[in-house]
Amino acid sequence: MAILKLDTNFQIKAQNYIGPEDTISYPGYLTNLDFTNPNNIFYTGVANQSIGGHFPSYPSFILIGRFDSLLNLSMEKYYGGDLYYEVWCMKATSDGGCIIGATSYDWNTQNNKRNLYILKIDSNGLITGSRDQPAKMHEVIIYPNPGSDKINVETQLKNSVFHLYDLTGKLFYSHELLPGQNTINVRNLHPGTYIYKVLQNSILIETAKWIKK
Repeated sequence: MAILKLDTNFQIKAQNYIGPEDTISYPGYLTNLDFTNPNNIFYTGVANQSIGGHFPSYPSFILIGRFDSLLNLSMEKYYGGDLYYEVWCMKATSDGGCIIGATSYDWNTQNNKRNLYILKIDSNGLITGSRDQPAKMHEVIIYPNPGSDKINVETQLKNSVFHLYDLTGKLFYSHELLPGQNTINVRNLHPGTYIYKVLQNSILIETAKWIKK
């Protein structure tokens, strides 16, 4: 997903990107960009988007990016990972935050039916209100999960590292993360269930299971 700043002659003056350069990230369907002032530009979409329909049996993440007038990314947050989310629209608000209109789908219970999901975000990226169940906020997202040959790790954290273990605690991969999109090749791993951990300055930020198909 890309954001461009154009002059009145439609020449590109600045640009930036969110997510990997493929089809597993997707912008909001109807409105994905809004701002109340040029130094507070919000952009929203989905990470781990399905390309095969609206009712997959795996989770996705609502993502929010905030840019200044030169399109420098000043904040990136991720919400969800428990259900499958799709973002439809977003509106910047006068308090420096935004409101997101989305749908959520629980493949365990909903049988091809979706819930309306409205999320209010403040200027720090914190959830201040929601309709439907509250979504968890993440500083790091790992996808696809389940996956096969690669793991995408997306974060804006600095001084962070990714570790991947099997269920006995044996360490298979240790990878220093850069702010933005990181791709880890796991083609040589055997299929099964693994545990990942992301640490920043030796402090645990995120841990969960990752499944290789």
